[in-house]
Amino acid sequence: MEYGFSILMFCFSGALLLYAGLLAAEKRRPDLLIPRRVSVTKSELTVAYARRLAKIVALCALSPLLTGLVGLTGYYLIAGIVFVVTLAGAIWLGIKITRAATEE
Repeated sequence: MEYGFSILMFCFSGALLLYAGLLAAEKRRPDLLIPRRVSVTKSELTVAYARRLAKIVALCALSPLLTGLVGLTGYYLIAGIVFVVTLAGAIWLGIKITRAATEE
């Protein structure tokens, strides 16, 4: 099981990318794919909101994907650093996407 870490990261990233793709493709009822505990009102829950959320989820999916690629080399300390740095970058970009959408 030399590549177990990378396989796990690829599966997790694939699941997140699948969810982001389904969320971006849904045009009629995007509220079915978003948990009810999300703190938005029903008027804010639109297709545009679902697409924004899909972009942010896809950004967050890049972190385990890149970590899995680095994990294939066997340097797990570097893979951990890549995970933390890319996840922080994805969160930072997600905040910028959300703020840009609320300013419009």
